[in-house]
Amino acid sequence: MEDTHLPLIVCDESGKFLFLAYTDKKGYKKSLEKGTLYATHPESDHLLPNGNEGVVQRIEDRGSYFYAEVSFSTHSAGTKKDTNESIQSMSSESLPSDLRLSTLLGIIKERKFDRPKGSYTGQLFDAGIEKIRKKLGEEAIELILSRKREEAIVEAADLLFHLLVLLEAENIDFSQVLEELSRRL
Repeated sequence: MEDTHLPLIVCDESGKFLFLAYTDKKGYKKSLEKGTLYATHPESDHLLPNGNEGVVQRIEDRGSYFYAEVSFSTHSAGTKKDTNESIQSMSSESLPSDLRLSTLLGIIKERKFDRPKGSYTGQLFDAGIEKIRKKLGEEAIELILSRKREEAIVEAADLLFHLLVLLEAENIDFSQVLEELSRRL
């Protein structure tokens, strides 16, 4: 489908994750053509150039998502440091929880395919589906056994993270889980 919005995982030149956006085939083609990222605005659903004005070094259509590497070295409106600070603020706790979850999902998807050296998520994917399932079970038990509120928060985060890794390993989109939950309301 030409107008299907897919995740756009954006990294810097070294491959470090910067942020997650959404685009479609038209945005992908326009990004290739213009050398700047075109993403779908979350509220208006319009295709717009990315406000960071980075230069696209590489953009790929990877089927279920798009991957882009952006350089800010030729950024005329500010320094690379300024741009990095604004990107870090985008991924901070000030983001709404659904955007933080989308960012996490994008990172997990990226790590499934790229497996950067030293990445725990990449190591889980390398170990295989049974190891991921075992780790998810361990985290569930740790949550059940936690007795303090702070411990429960940490263990719940671990459980959710490993669940998301398992879903990605099984090629189950998180939106399918949310749809199933909404049917139960």
